[in-house]
Amino acid sequence: MGLFGGLFGALGGVARIAGPILTLNPMTAPLGLELTTAGTAAGMLGPGASGGTFLPGALENGLMNAGMQGYMASQSALFEQQLGFQNAMDWRSSIFDQVMEERSESMREQNVIRDIGLEQRKADNQITKKFIASITE
Repeated sequence: MGLFGGLFGALGGVARIAGPILTLNPMTAPLGLELTTAGTAAGMLGPGASGGTFLPGALENGLMNAGMQGYMASQSALFEQQLGFQNAMDWRSSIFDQVMEERSESMREQNVIRDIGLEQRKADNQITKKFIASITE
């Protein structure tokens, strides 16, 4: 049977009969595998001739809404996960920056101490030269 054919009264029956014509696929129409324009329109028109309250259009819309809500929930979860990763990277980056600043400061201090030591050696060498010069005179 068609997608909605046979379940919703006369409109579904018309859609089933019109199926091979509308789909132009005589191979699948007898098996009930066609998705016809008439069948879709019949489903969207409302309840069938039996007077039931089952609305195929509303069901399809409800399923589509549920699917979209699931998709949006998964996208929201992915976004939250990305925010968590970004926060972790920001935290690691700030820790790395602190370590690098401390290391740079330590290296500056070592350079200053080394420069002071070199200046002291130069001064000691000059004093030693003056002392040697005073002895040899």
